[in-house]
Amino acid sequence: MEITEQKILHAAKKMFFTLGYHKTKMVVLAKQAEVNKALIHYYFSDKEKLFKIVIEEVINEDVVLTLDNLNKDIPFYFKIKVFEDFRDLLITKYPHLPVILISPNEPGHQWAFEVLEKSGLGLDKFAGEMKLHTHNFPVSIKEPKAAIIFLLSIAIFPYLFKDIMQLFLRIDQEQYNSDIGQHMEKLLYFIDNNPVRT
Repeated sequence: MEITEQKILHAAKKMFFTLGYHKTKMVVLAKQAEVNKALIHYYFSDKEKLFKIVIEEVINEDVVLTLDNLNKDIPFYFKIKVFEDFRDLLITKYPHLPVILISPNEPGHQWAFEVLEKSGLGLDKFAGEMKLHTHNFPVSIKEPKAAIIFLLSIAIFPYLFKDIMQLFLRIDQEQYNSDIGQHMEKLLYFIDNNPVRT
């Protein structure tokens, strides 16, 4: 891949996943990538095709690789930390990704799910392990898959609704991130001091 293509993709990732599809303007993207707008069309045809390529790359190279650690032979505590890693991925690189994944009307939603489906990522093995640990969670969870939903909600929900939460709670971004981080740390502490830690 040429340097110009890489610069465009890097800028596109940053803009699409912080501003969203509609707020990303090709003129601004070209400026961010330090290229002529015509070069974006030369390499990627149009905004929609560029967005599709970026989504596929982000899902395959970041989301799938991060969540696939749940299927590896590592201690259970570190598997719980995968959800923290996923949360950090959303904070630092892709704050608009939860919107794309959750909203069927959002541009890229269908593409993202097609890429996830093709990836073969499945959490059945992790769900089986959860059966050994669900009784040790700080909330009552009877079904292992419900525990996975609980953990994913910690990673995704706070960033999907961060603007409205900050408004109602009257706190800035730094305080909000700190509060969410403390919530995850409590969960990790609980698992870390778990008598069945493996």
